[in-house]
Amino acid sequence: MARTPGDTVRLYCVQCCGGKFTEVTTCDANKICLFYKYRSGKGRPSVKLLRKFCVDCMGGNRELVANCTTEDCIIHPYRFGKSVNRLEMSQEKKDAFIERVMAAREVKRTRSEKPIARTRTR
Repeated sequence: MARTPGDTVRLYCVQCCGGKFTEVTTCDANKICLFYKYRSGKGRPSVKLLRKFCVDCMGGNRELVANCTTEDCIIHPYRFGKSVNRLEMSQEKKDAFIERVMAAREVKRTRSEKPIARTRTR
């Protein structure tokens, strides 16, 4: 399974600090680093933030991001701003999922229509 965006950011920060976890906590790149806020594992960076980082890396040229050949970069799998953890679902699986959701909604609806029998306790 691929890393989450948060794990990817933390690994990038460690790599940026020379491979030392202790250096990440004392990082002073607050004004220039997009990942500064997420370096200690707090918060949830989005894949769009990783995309923005790639665009900045390529000098603002979005076309160059698609042609990036630096595959040893930790951020590389996220360069399109899409989650690499999601699998593409076939149409059959989508239809089966929709069918299950609709059936669950129908069951919920019929349960809520039943009158609640209340008994007095004294």
